[in-house]
Amino acid sequence: MNLSPQQKMLYSYNTPIYARVKSAKLGLLRWIFSSLILIYILGYSMLYRGGYLQSESPIGTVRFSVQHPGHLPNNQPCHDPFQENCILHLHASKDLSYCSENPTPREHKKFHCRHLDATETITVFEKSVLIATRITEYIQERTCLFTNPNKCTQLWKTKTSKEQTYFIGDVDDLTLVLDHAIDTPTLGITAASRTSPKGMLISTNDVMCQNLVQQNAPCEIAPTLHTSGLDVFQLSTLIQLATEGGTLDETTSFASNHSLRYTGMVLVVLIEYSNFIPLYGVSNTVTYHYKLKFIKGTGAKHMHQQYLTDSNERILQKRHGVLMVVKFAGSLHAFDWQTCLVTLTTSLALLAVATTIVDGLALYILRGNGQFEAIKYQDVVLKGDGGDDEDGDDGHSSKWKTKQLKFNDMLKEEMDGEDVPLLP
Repeated sequence: MNLSPQQKMLYSYNTPIYARVKSAKLGLLRWIFSSLILIYILGYSMLYRGGYLQSESPIGTVRFSVQHPGHLPNNQPCHDPFQENCILHLHASKDLSYCSENPTPREHKKFHCRHLDATETITVFEKSVLIATRITEYIQERTCLFTNPNKCTQLWKTKTSKEQTYFIGDVDDLTLVLDHAIDTPTLGITAASRTSPKGMLISTNDVMCQNLVQQNAPCEIAPTLHTSGLDVFQLSTLIQLATEGGTLDETTSFASNHSLRYTGMVLVVLIEYSNFIPLYGVSNTVTYHYKLKFIKGTGAKHMHQQYLTDSNERILQKRHGVLMVVKFAGSLHAFDWQTCLVTLTTSLALLAVATTIVDGLALYILRGNGQFEAIKYQDVVLKGDGGDDEDGDDGHSSKWKTKQLKFNDMLKEEMDGEDVPLLP
């Protein structure tokens, strides 16, 4: 059967051929690339990253507790309002720069200040807490009574002609207690702040690290207080770390004539749990640390109502403040055969990359007078398949003979015991 050159190309079939190329240069390159890939697989992927371990992100719960710092007459710390004779560390309104009682000029508008205890200041949600810094109050009465059978066009009416707005005094000095615990449903690993070593604040800001712990970033900053297995932080310290040195009196990014104390702010507290130590493995002790993130371009507000004599009169409060949102992050690990085998098998496939790189270098960079190409790519025409013409009308036969002669000469030299390098 006679086939045209186009038909022969169309019905060609590629099959791999294995040849032992005796070249010190190519052999050394392959060993170098293979060694680097093995170091990556065993050293980085398996040991450093824990590729042989099954990991799971934790789920958890958190309890917030906020209080003013104080002390008893014997100078022991106390918790207001649960302990009698607790002396709170509060300032007079005239001594606070953001209060209208203070005569000192200020960049942003001042408001009258009120001091509220911790329970009056905070609003607790499931995994977040709002610490009020500014409150606007409206005294309202119900205009549509429950007994009114007629159609209502208004439900509430403000009794006073103007709302009352005030700042909360000494809110910067409040201390925040975080009591949290986590679980991993699949792995069955549990941990809590009460049973784990105290968590450290991780800062990546050079200025803050130098000011607080005299170290270069990243650095670990200890809680303001660690008592009964709980971490206690001062609110001003958290704001300073999150805003890289700022305070509540910094100008907001979306309202140039107001401060963060007026509009409120959002802080995200990342609690990262871990039981894995790189190059060591799984630890028996579960540890955690904190990271802070300030969400720019937004404030924080919550509406709160309090009924007075009956359900027909209320105080409506519009509360702005520091909204602290807790997110659990990190991962916990445990050994798992299936995970180990999958990671190892996938990683070992990278060893084929070493051969591919060396082949490319030999073909396109080192070249070696075309010897490597003659071995790697051979055109073979099978007899009885339209290609048994000795003269080779399309030139394929003579091309094959030339490459085959070179290949046979190399095989003969190897059989004679002469190890001549393929590439100089």
